[in-house]
Amino acid sequence: MAALPDTLAKRIFASDRRMSERIDVSIWTRIKLFGEPEHPARIGNISASGFMAMTPCPVYDYAPIMIELPQIGWVKATALWSMGDRIGGEFEDLLLRDAIEALEAFRI
Repeated sequence: MAALPDTLAKRIFASDRRMSERIDVSIWTRIKLFGEPEHPARIGNISASGFMAMTPCPVYDYAPIMIELPQIGWVKATALWSMGDRIGGEFEDLLLRDAIEALEAFRI
């Protein structure tokens, strides 16, 4: 049986299964934990498989969440890690190429 990661850095590294290129973006949006109201968020980077965002909303590791993406709408995800006001999320379904191309407008 494999040992569980014991530090936040190891947990983040272990969950970092990027299957596609990350795009540095600045997207002001909203995030929602199931059963709670919406909260503001800013996505700092995004790929077809996930994102990193900042939000004042406390999010616990492995929480099911929804995040609103411009021109796409609300997308289901899981918060794989959280550190202060930052979270790393993995989309339930990969974003399609058209969706990624639409988000290129927010590249920084």
